[in-house]
Amino acid sequence: MYKLTIIKTDGTETEEEVSERPSFKKVYALINTDMIQIVKGYDKHRAKRPFEMWIDEEAKMKKETKKNSIATTMWYDYLEKTNAGALFGDVIYGDVALVMTKENADGKE
Repeated sequence: MYKLTIIKTDGTETEEEVSERPSFKKVYALINTDMIQIVKGYDKHRAKRPFEMWIDEEAKMKKETKKNSIATTMWYDYLEKTNAGALFGDVIYGDVALVMTKENADGKE
């Protein structure tokens, strides 16, 4: 089982449990893209381990796209937890899909 959470740029979230790992084809329409980039995120209130965030690969090039503050915070938390780095000031734009196993989601810290 997997938990799929869609986080919109306005902060609204929808969640669903799916029996199999979601396909890109399913998620494209949910986050309004046709090219997905997978990055990692971490939020101790959502999961016990880091999880995948599927983001719009080309969101920064779209005129109408806004910053996703929630996803950016989870990405920064992952970078801090793993001592990884990113370009100064980089943020995540557009709607985002969180993909995690139900076991990870149920084991919140």
